[in-house]
Amino acid sequence: MEYHVIELTPAALKHGNLNIRSCGKDFFPEEIFGGSSRHAGLGRQVTLRVEGLPDPIITDIPTDAKTNRPRWIFRERRWLKEFIRKHKLAPRDTVTLYRVDEFNYFVAPSSRIPSTHLFEQAFPPLLYAQKLTDQYVESSSLEHRKKRGQYFTPPKVASFMARLGVINGSPPIRVLDPGAGTGILSCAVCEQLVARFAVRKIHIDAYEEDPDLRDLLYKSFLHACQWAKERGTKLTFDIFDDDFIQSSVGLFGKRGFRPYDLIISNPPYAKISAKDPRAKALSHVVYGQPNLYALFMAASLPLIKNMGSLVVIVPRSYTAGHYFSAFRKVFFSHVQPVRAHLFDSRKELFSNQAVLQENMILKATKGHDRKFILISSSRNADNLVSCVENRVPLSYALFRNNGYLIFRLPLDDLDDLVIEIVDSWKSRLDDYDLEISTGPVVPFRTKKFLRTGKQTSDISFVPLLWMSNVRPMSIVWPCKALPAREAAQQFIIDCPEARKSRLVVENKNMVLLRRFSAKEEKRRFTAAPLFQKQLPFRYIGVENHVNYIHRPKGRFSDNEARGLAAILNSDLLDRYFRICNGNTQVGAIELRNLPLPPPEVVSSLGSQLRDVQCNSPLECIDTCVYRIARSYTKKHSLLDRITSCDA
Repeated sequence: MEYHVIELTPAALKHGNLNIRSCGKDFFPEEIFGGSSRHAGLGRQVTLRVEGLPDPIITDIPTDAKTNRPRWIFRERRWLKEFIRKHKLAPRDTVTLYRVDEFNYFVAPSSRIPSTHLFEQAFPPLLYAQKLTDQYVESSSLEHRKKRGQYFTPPKVASFMARLGVINGSPPIRVLDPGAGTGILSCAVCEQLVARFAVRKIHIDAYEEDPDLRDLLYKSFLHACQWAKERGTKLTFDIFDDDFIQSSVGLFGKRGFRPYDLIISNPPYAKISAKDPRAKALSHVVYGQPNLYALFMAASLPLIKNMGSLVVIVPRSYTAGHYFSAFRKVFFSHVQPVRAHLFDSRKELFSNQAVLQENMILKATKGHDRKFILISSSRNADNLVSCVENRVPLSYALFRNNGYLIFRLPLDDLDDLVIEIVDSWKSRLDDYDLEISTGPVVPFRTKKFLRTGKQTSDISFVPLLWMSNVRPMSIVWPCKALPAREAAQQFIIDCPEARKSRLVVENKNMVLLRRFSAKEEKRRFTAAPLFQKQLPFRYIGVENHVNYIHRPKGRFSDNEARGLAAILNSDLLDRYFRICNGNTQVGAIELRNLPLPPPEVVSSLGSQLRDVQCNSPLECIDTCVYRIARSYTKKHSLLDRITSCDA
């Protein structure tokens, strides 16, 4: 393993300047060199794990403003004085900087490193666990890891989560790590308890079913025990090869069981059958096809000590939606959320593990009576130190809408304003006498009814509308630019059997809405009015990935349909939906509970947009909707900031 021994100079003690010139350019990634100041731009930041310091250092190397040559010191310098003080170093003492991988380095006094070789035993526990993880990822197949729902926590995230798990108990501190993997989270907690809180007794229980990982976990914990012992802390551990969910059911209430001060987890992300024994064991939180991560969270609840904490990194999908409604009710009746952290980028958090997941970190506590929650966000793991924070009332975040509990996560004062405006709207779809239904045509079940042609002498066909036919404020049918299957099946047979099976619906004014959106799409809602006169057919088919809003009794006017579609397409409602919902699926229940302006306001909006002709309908809609929003708040300057962001 490549390393360099660096002699400390007086400037290191006085200014925190570690002279790394002897390392040379080849020791660092090419893009590490940034501008002369932060304002001039940062280079690709690397992580320094520093012996004796609890938190990793995120830094780059600045360059000279005139010559553009490297200054050969790390931009972050405050840590060096603390490092020198902690290890009682002086000028001419040496430290060793060695490269773990392209973007991770380890710093330790040379006296702590065997003179003949740099052994991995010198690694702090988290760094050692990371090395084992890297080896496992390289040697195992992606299919194997996906099947088991294995997505390993990046070290920076693990450190952040461990810092959130502040321990209030007395030693020995008891920690539970369900689905432990190679022990990255447990090792991060161990480092924090030893280096930050000087805890002298720690016990960790860890569950891991994969035998390959279990062997690595054992090595990781043995290493952590030795590391802790050298610092005056006794670390003990037990590793269980049982299924955590089923074991936890019998664990609570068992004689001699002691609850945990901290449960920290990156649970597996994988769906299982509702008939699976694990789902049956927690049937009170299950609806439909459950995801393992939510079952891990639910199984942890009775194991938390009073005043103890749960820290997890999980998908955001549980915060809203009908499938998780029972889970939310149970979960938030046992614990209170204290901190929630969101990641702006889906691609970067688990980028080395081929996963796209909209993740969040949650800290929740049992027994605390808290009035507020801190909500924060960062682009990725590199920006955790400088994350944006928003402190909001807990009653504001855990919001009941018509008896339907959702976990809202506003990130800043602009999000707060959006919630204020939309919450002031008291109407719902049923106040409009409108109903929402899901398209009845499931293609693989109705193959015999789907056609490419228009009609023959003895068979009539009517339009079949797919998601691709629904564009913002317009229905495009027929359409050539469709996926192959949809392009080939734009018609459905109109016959007594199809009508009896309700595969076709009456063609009348309605609003069509895509049920799904891609994570990267600009807006969650894509809605369009469909006017009866637009398609010269008595019936139409609506594919299952499309919702349609209609008025079962009475007439749904053109202005109402146009105005409602405009509201749904608006940036304002898109912002509100994203705050309240981490899903890409737009469910019928969420739409029924969605706050809407009074019906007369919606009709007026539809009238305003009737004769608008422009290439950017969403811009026209946003202008009109934000004009309406001004009458629902006094914070006009803040509202202007939102509209200027949009522009």
